Amino acid sequence: MQYERLVDAKAIIGEGPVWDERNNCLYWVDIMGCLIHRYDPDTGRDDQCKLDKMVGAVALRQDGTLIAALTDGLATVDFSSGTVTELWMAVDESGNRFNDGKCDPDGRFWAGTMSLTGQQGTGSLYCMDRDLTVHKVLSDISISNGLAWSPDKKYVYYIDSPAKEVWRFDYSPVTVSLNNRQTVVRIAPDEGLPDGMTIDRQGRLWVAQWGGSRVCCYDPENGGKVSEVLFPVEQVSSCAFGGPDLGDLYVTTARNTLSEESLQRQPEAGALYRVRTDTSGFISDRFGG
Repeated sequence: MQYERLVDAKAIIGEGPVWDERNNCLYWVDIMGCLIHRYDPDTGRDDQCKLDKMVGAVALRQDGTLIAALTDGLATVDFSSGTVTELWMAVDESGNRFNDGKCDPDGRFWAGTMSLTGQQGTGSLYCMDRDLTVHKVLSDISISNGLAWSPDKKYVYYIDSPAKEVWRFDYSPVTVSLNNRQTVVRIAPDEGLPDGMTIDRQGRLWVAQWGGSRVCCYDPENGGKVSEVLFPVEQVSSCAFGGPDLGDLYVTTARNTLSEESLQRQPEAGALYRVRTDTSGFISDRFGG
């Protein structure tokens, strides 16, 4: 599998790609750039919506707008107008910011936090239900990251990056709780930290590996690596399936902690890439059921 560079965005922290099948476009974010991007593969155009807060992740809503995990809470965003409507503020998350997030198959939005200064164990994972009530699902998290639901909807996979593992929990469409944690993937010591993640129709996990210059595909049944795609940049941050047949893997990258010397060696850091795969993913779940 070969990568194709789509947008030389030089994103500070490119993250959170999500495919909009209704409009044939990809939303993705630059967290520290306070930007939501919208990429149109038919024209190659990449539009941006500038916010006044960092944006860790966005997901689709049924009405065509977005739900976003901002620095200090959850909000709706109208990409075209830039209108932001706050839904919930995380008052107990002082010193943290929201990071990765995604909608589950039952229309709820999950998003987690991490320290702004690198402290360990200060973050949490939250879930906003369809009625806008918010539940804290996990605590003592260091860098809340990738989320994916198994094709049979029995499990949710989750990443706390410094653990260098992918965890599996039992998933319930009724109760907002995560139980029976199991480690299903362990990342090799020299292959970076697990970051954003998606799942294909075979139930295999595709994990972006920050500092590892790669996205790896794993079989969660045995923890084995099935394949990998290498990139010309270190900080590979997230991935999502998209395209007309959901067979294109869109991959975000970052440049925020790279030295000037490193940036000279990897001038494409912060770009958006696409990889044509031999599999496919699922239509993105939308908030609201």
